[in-house]
Amino acid sequence: MQKTGHAFYTKPIRLKDFPNGTVSSFSTTFVFAIHSEIPSLSGYGMAFVVAPNPRLRYATASQYMGLFNITSDGNVTNHVFAIEFDTIQSPKFSDTDDNHVGIDINSLISVESSPAGYWDEKGFSSATGSILSEHYVLGWSFRVKGNAPPLELSKLPKLPRWERKRIYNIYKTWMPSVFIFLIPFLFISTLIVLVRFVVKRRRKFKEELEDWETMLGNNRMKFKDLYCTTKGFGEKDLLGYSGFGTVYRGVMPRTKKEIAVKRVSSKSHQGLKEFVSEVVSIGRMSHRNLVPLLGIAAGETSFF
Repeated sequence: MQKTGHAFYTKPIRLKDFPNGTVSSFSTTFVFAIHSEIPSLSGYGMAFVVAPNPRLRYATASQYMGLFNITSDGNVTNHVFAIEFDTIQSPKFSDTDDNHVGIDINSLISVESSPAGYWDEKGFSSATGSILSEHYVLGWSFRVKGNAPPLELSKLPKLPRWERKRIYNIYKTWMPSVFIFLIPFLFISTLIVLVRFVVKRRRKFKEELEDWETMLGNNRMKFKDLYCTTKGFGEKDLLGYSGFGTVYRGVMPRTKKEIAVKRVSSKSHQGLKEFVSEVVSIGRMSHRNLVPLLGIAAGETSFF
């Protein structure tokens, strides 16, 4: 969620004696857990902090860990001392790895750091990086000029367990809201795409019947059929250029008969009258050495 939380001791603690200015040592011990609800999601760690006041109002989340922000990080007037438990490696702050403890003074660039781990009968072992969702402080003690009181681990509260029911309830809460907006959005988007496709296709295969076409009677063909026959007037089927247009190779879908399609743009008026005369003449003639006219179509105007 990229959020920040703070928990401060309710009373101020004096660490400097007056009037001699002697600085007192302190000791602290605490038990905490970084607990993951959803393993695929990650977040940042937490820190123990000593600050002049209990309100770090301008501190931001994520890599700034609720201590500083992009402008205050590194400012000597912060007067902030912190021990960070960092579970994500940030090259910006020269982090050693994705699971370490660091000493921070007015900045998230640690003056000292060490890999996080644990002690057992075998000695010190480095822990693996944590992927987290929430932080829990289960016990804490503090003392100035002396050792912090030990914690009785048996009396500490138990770490909450994530149950499938809780995760299910989370999804159950927000999923209906998502579907309320998602389904209409998908429906409207699909409808818009479909309408645009239909309009574009109709414009593409729009028929334009001219007066001179009626002279050919039943020889008139659909422009859509010609378009499919020549595979969209592709360059691979280009045969050449004539005085009145471009000639393409085509194959009739039913008879598989090869044909030549001459295409003339309706925007070009040069030679159109002469070409119409040629089409009409060929349509009335029949000879073995003359290519027969099978039909005519007008869309952009094309003939074959």
